[in-house]
Amino acid sequence: MMMIDKSSQTGIVNAAAGLLGSTSRLQSIQDDMPLGLHARAFWPMIVRQAFVDYNWNFAIARAELNASAEAPTFGYQFAYALPADCSRWLPPGPADDACFDGIEEGGLILTDAVAPLRVRYISLERATQVARWPDYFCTAVMYSMAEMLAEPLAQSTSLRRDMGDLAELHWKRAKRRDSQSRGSEQVRRVASTSSWNASRYRPFNPGRR
Repeated sequence: MMMIDKSSQTGIVNAAAGLLGSTSRLQSIQDDMPLGLHARAFWPMIVRQAFVDYNWNFAIARAELNASAEAPTFGYQFAYALPADCSRWLPPGPADDACFDGIEEGGLILTDAVAPLRVRYISLERATQVARWPDYFCTAVMYSMAEMLAEPLAQSTSLRRDMGDLAELHWKRAKRRDSQSRGSEQVRRVASTSSWNASRYRPFNPGRR
């Protein structure tokens, strides 16, 4: 297994280039060489999709919300603005202490529950904290980056397919590893909400094959 400098975006990109047999290496992710230009274009798409696609333990945050001064026009008594870094709200399950009925609309949770509203959500702020990502997540990102870089860097569609297959494998492994630190109720809830488990979605490149 290739060693990854998981402390930085640059290290993961350089490792992805190495998988492709490229000798190009970045000193900084801001380098204006082809590797840097392509990596900066692909990185947000890869990471954002990963954070939207699955309830990663390290990406879950909690907050207590105060009700908005403006109540919903109808249907519910209160509206609560989700945190600015919220990628996806995680609705509470029946076994949760802070369970409540509500819906999400336009960045707000509408509910009859009184403040403070306790919520769990996927935090996009964690997407920028690369040094805190677990190794299995870094590895999956590396292979997805290699998939996206294969054609512009190596001009090889076959290498892109190979990297795509490896990326799919490592995302599945990452999800299994992540699930090992969940309780049985969390596992059930993730299985019911994760789009990954609902289909054989190949990450980050739905148009490929």
